[in-house]
Amino acid sequence: MKDVRLFAKIENREGVRNLEEIITACDLVVIARGDLGSDMPLWELPAVQKQMIVDGDTGMVVNFSRYPAGFRKPKCRFSCAFGIYIIKGAMVTEHGVFGQGKFIWYPKNCICEQTVTADGDCLFLLVTNRNYRLDFLEDNGYMV
Repeated sequence: MKDVRLFAKIENREGVRNLEEIITACDLVVIARGDLGSDMPLWELPAVQKQMIVDGDTGMVVNFSRYPAGFRKPKCRFSCAFGIYIIKGAMVTEHGVFGQGKFIWYPKNCICEQTVTADGDCLFLLVTNRNYRLDFLEDNGYMV
């Protein structure tokens, strides 16, 4: 069983309190911002998230996200390179349809548009090693 990897998802205050133990026991830890936000006052969430999802040594940031079925993210430019790992569902990009277990890589300053298929929500991890900014664009490529 040497190829087995352990994945943890922090969803509540108990997970936050035991974060150090969880991190040392797991290969990957993500933060469920929506679940965590329902377990604490929203004004506390940004500080807690910052502690958990940024690796001080590498700058690695991992966000667990969900887009609902049929969701369309308008065309935008990301300020840094990033990757998306599809956990469940499917995401449609300008490069094709990516389903469960697929990884999509976007280079720095790329312009992208993302849509989720109508048959189900898309759960994914957004992975980057930088704080990022989204600039939403009009169809002609200029910032809105």
